[in-house]
Amino acid sequence: MGGQKMSKSRGNVVDPFAAIDEFGRDPIRYFMIRNGGIANDGDYSSDEVLVRYKKDLVGQLANLAARCLSERLGADLNEFAEIGRQQTAVADESDATLRDLLVALPAQVQACYDQGEFGHGLAHIFEALAAANRHVTDNEPWTLVKRPELQARLQVVLFYSLEAVRLAAIMLQPVIPGKAAQLLDHLGVAADERQWSHARFAAGWQPCGHRREPIPGVARLFPKLK
Repeated sequence: MGGQKMSKSRGNVVDPFAAIDEFGRDPIRYFMIRNGGIANDGDYSSDEVLVRYKKDLVGQLANLAARCLSERLGADLNEFAEIGRQQTAVADESDATLRDLLVALPAQVQACYDQGEFGHGLAHIFEALAAANRHVTDNEPWTLVKRPELQARLQVVLFYSLEAVRLAAIMLQPVIPGKAAQLLDHLGVAADERQWSHARFAAGWQPCGHRREPIPGVARLFPKLK
């Protein structure tokens, strides 16, 4: 803590139960694994936990999901299986970089996890989410939704964003199991579609005998902290 080993004599110990009460169980798990990991010591700081909470979990993960699941944009999850097949075969130039990143992501993360380098695996996931957020900003779905002739393009943009969230949520299950499960619920991903084998580009969203509908309220997944 503060670059020093925790010690009762120094008075720099942290009450883990108080930290969990303040930030939540999964955010503390995320911070400890992202900033320290299994094999390495980490430097704990409530300020740094808050930074990770706001920058990664809220700013990249939950914000991307909330932006693209908004009722105003009208993401049609039932079109995503076909869009995924099309994009696997041929992607628009403006989408190709993100598609290739998402195709490569699961193998990169699995390699890190297999080697116990969980922090590096998490870094790959959140770099991909940052790229997906940039893709949304560049393609402006809030503008596309106003133009009837661009509704097909709107669904492609939303597919890429929510596919990034789906892949991330599946691969985050070992780290933030509760929040990842809630996020997959919001995406309409069934319980039998959450195995690591489903963490492949365009492997989700398959026809399931009923319409997939997102569950509202994803913006409240990570409550605001001071």
